Amino acid sequence: MRRNILKAVACASLLALTGLAQAASVTLTPGSAQTTVLQDPAGSGRTVTLSLPGGGTSHFEFSNGTGTVGGLPADPMDVNGFVGVANVFNSKVTSQGASIVNEKSINDSTGTPGRVFISVDANIASAKFDNTTGLIASLSSNTSFTITNPSLKGLSSGGTTTFKNIKVDLASKTVYADLVMTYNVVNSATRVTTPTTSTLANVAVWNFDKVQGPATIPVAALVTGNTAQIKALGYEVLPNGHNGLDYSATIKVSNLRVTNAGLTALSQGFGANANPTGKMALASVNGETDGWGSIILTNRLSTTLPQCSF
Repeated sequence: MRRNILKAVACASLLALTGLAQAASVTLTPGSAQTTVLQDPAGSGRTVTLSLPGGGTSHFEFSNGTGTVGGLPADPMDVNGFVGVANVFNSKVTSQGASIVNEKSINDSTGTPGRVFISVDANIASAKFDNTTGLIASLSSNTSFTITNPSLKGLSSGGTTTFKNIKVDLASKTVYADLVMTYNVVNSATRVTTPTTSTLANVAVWNFDKVQGPATIPVAALVTGNTAQIKALGYEVLPNGHNGLDYSATIKVSNLRVTNAGLTALSQGFGANANPTGKMALASVNGETDGWGSIILTNRLSTTLPQCSF
């Protein structure tokens, strides 16, 4: 009996100390050994260890004029949004690393195929959040793809733009990315073309005004194991086989609008920096109903309860 009482006291003390030890903004990487301890906001001393398992995904879908995720125009001639502009530029979108580019084409009335859909799928690379309030600051992915544009008279001098390490910042409603642009600079006097490369880190490429889905980790409900409340907030709940539960939720950010910095960088990569018509075409995407498109993030969480056996 005395041994059990001592164990109970020791365990309770450990949980209290653990809960008090961490109260800050943390960044976790899926599938790693990184963890953080969540403490009951009510002050009960109960805690739960949180980690990010693998399996979180990012789905970047460019606008095509339909205004719906996965929507396809009835005819290639009806394509608008970024897909429509990419078709005008005759752009080619290719995946890099573990990302997967998906494109769909349909035939027009003459039987000629036309591209009507472009998306890029990847995995969540990290999540940054406050382990006290549960507020998710940002979700980053390993999304990486390249848009290649041929030289088109009056529109583009040719170039490429490679996107890497896309981060969706929910706090500022901004999408950041590392960019590598290659483009041709034409000397106005000699007409000699010089290939140029520009690398920019953490560029604020797009802003967004719509966020759907739970952008907060339910700290109190996770600590107390209130699965009904967790489900009501939009999370799917699954046993994880290691004395805890796994949770999955989808966050969608939409109506992406290119920033001034983003437009400047993309104009270079599209070879449109010295072509007013090409730059206007890129800027016009902001005027579409759904802007440049949307990003759908599946955020996965895993909890482990304290191991205190008597």
